[in-house]
Amino acid sequence: MSNVIKPPKPYPDFPLTAHPNGQWCKKVRGRLHYFGPWSDPNGALNLFLDHRDDLFAGRTPRPSADGVTLAGLSSADEGARDGLSSGEGRALTRSTSMPSPGGGRLLFERTGGMP
Repeated sequence: MSNVIKPPKPYPDFPLTAHPNGQWCKKVRGRLHYFGPWSDPNGALNLFLDHRDDLFAGRTPRPSADGVTLAGLSSADEGARDGLSSGEGRALTRSTSMPSPGGGRLLFERTGGMP
């Protein structure tokens, strides 16, 4: 086993542990979860706090709302089509108002997302 010198906790009540792989971690419900590198204990703590409720409830943490997800993009496209076909803004032609074959399913399949 290699002798890795782990950093001390930033303060005594810090809820995460320094793992030998170079990341801050926490064991929740019998499973280790990793939250970020030793060099960023505040970022790791923030990620843990964001995911804490889901992890302790046994759920997979939800993705952060900071980025765009494929599901959100697909829903936004459908919402925009509905708004245009209902008379808001420019009218859609018959071909653009029809749903695209498979909707966002092709996008999900090509990128490895879930349909």
